[in-house]
Amino acid sequence: MAFKCKIGLHSWNGCKCSECEKTRDEQHDWSADCEKCSKCGKIRENHHNWLKDCEICDTCNKTRENYHIWIKCICSTCGKDKHHWERSICKFCGQDNSKIATDLLFKGAISGDIHEVNQAILAGADLAAIDEQGWPAILQAASSGMIEIVKAILMAGVDINKKYTNKKGEKNLTILHIASYCGHTELVKYLINYGADINAQDDDGSTSLFNAVVRNHFETVKVLLEGGANINLSRKGITPQMYSFSQKYSGINKLLYDYNKKPNNDLIINLPPNKLNETYKTIKIGTQEWMAENLNVSHFRNGDIIIEANTDDEWMKAADDRWPVCCSYQDNPENDKKYGKLYSWYAVSDPRGLAPEGWHIPSDEEWKQLTDFLEVETAGIKMKSIDGWKEDSRGGISTNESGFNGLPIAKCASGPRFGIYGISGAWWSSTSEDTKNAWSRDLISYRKELTRELEWKWHGLSIRCIKD
Repeated sequence: MAFKCKIGLHSWNGCKCSECEKTRDEQHDWSADCEKCSKCGKIRENHHNWLKDCEICDTCNKTRENYHIWIKCICSTCGKDKHHWERSICKFCGQDNSKIATDLLFKGAISGDIHEVNQAILAGADLAAIDEQGWPAILQAASSGMIEIVKAILMAGVDINKKYTNKKGEKNLTILHIASYCGHTELVKYLINYGADINAQDDDGSTSLFNAVVRNHFETVKVLLEGGANINLSRKGITPQMYSFSQKYSGINKLLYDYNKKPNNDLIINLPPNKLNETYKTIKIGTQEWMAENLNVSHFRNGDIIIEANTDDEWMKAADDRWPVCCSYQDNPENDKKYGKLYSWYAVSDPRGLAPEGWHIPSDEEWKQLTDFLEVETAGIKMKSIDGWKEDSRGGISTNESGFNGLPIAKCASGPRFGIYGISGAWWSSTSEDTKNAWSRDLISYRKELTRELEWKWHGLSIRCIKD
């Protein structure tokens, strides 16, 4: 038989060309032995006939690992187990794999292997399981400062402010307590931004600030103070400053002393906005009293500044880290007075409080009450502002007869950062659906109703408040 190739024309006789004696690799007759050519004796690696047994070649008896014919979970030849896991349960036989997944979770949390941790979470690991010390995996990761692992477990549904008791009998420990005690400053920053209770006290009164002071973690103390830690909370009558002074921690002493000297702005920060109607218009719709304008605040109720993310990069960084952020429509602060600010849902859910005192951000159910009162099919027409909306016969003519005055400013997302003006407006509810999504309400130019939407939590939407 002749074969044309780059070198020329060859006539293969067995394994060599009959004219030039060149060998053609793979031109062999493997009939005599599974690994040797019957003509040239050349070995062909891994050439086996797997007939006698699922793991042993019937010619040379060489084993082939994991060669099986699976019927459901059991190999039909040798009976070896194999499962198809959906979360922690095999979809074929119902076997529970949660213990294996949980062991893998602890292994990854201790070693710092984020891949193992993610695998374990997907396989249905018990996130509340504790080790011999009484610690769950998230506290193990927090004690080592493993931000990505802590983040992964939090995003899987663990409560950031859950309180734990260890085998030593220490009670009401939080993730932030552990991270602060161990001096993991970057993790402490992340936990504060994520919504950890910075002033939570354990069973003997220790706060995260006290823990950081005890261990002389200067940078961690600084971050906690900047995050709003209460310097006066004491452990058995001893404040952080008293403890630091007794231990002669000069750097922390000065830090706490300087912080204590700052003017007390509490009277300004905490003044309840009783004169709300002088700042925001309000409207009674049914039995509910709503703001008739979008919320426009740059501080939480406790006085902390809300981070402004004014570029795509800043906004996406905040999305990755689940920070509470806001921005101005079209990144122009001059728009704030008319349109209010746009907020991520992490700002909505932040425990420091976004709505003014006496008001709150409406739940999904409260939005439903509003639309039921206005009649579901035409609520949107009655809620849209008279001006600004793109004309579309499908959406009817905006009347604003409810007084809600919904403006058509698009949400803040990415690519492009803002949508087209005149097409839609969107407002958050306080109701979360899962770790990534929350419920919102949208007015759309071509729809007559107010639509209920599931929105990514990192998107920037307008906010309307409802009276308590």
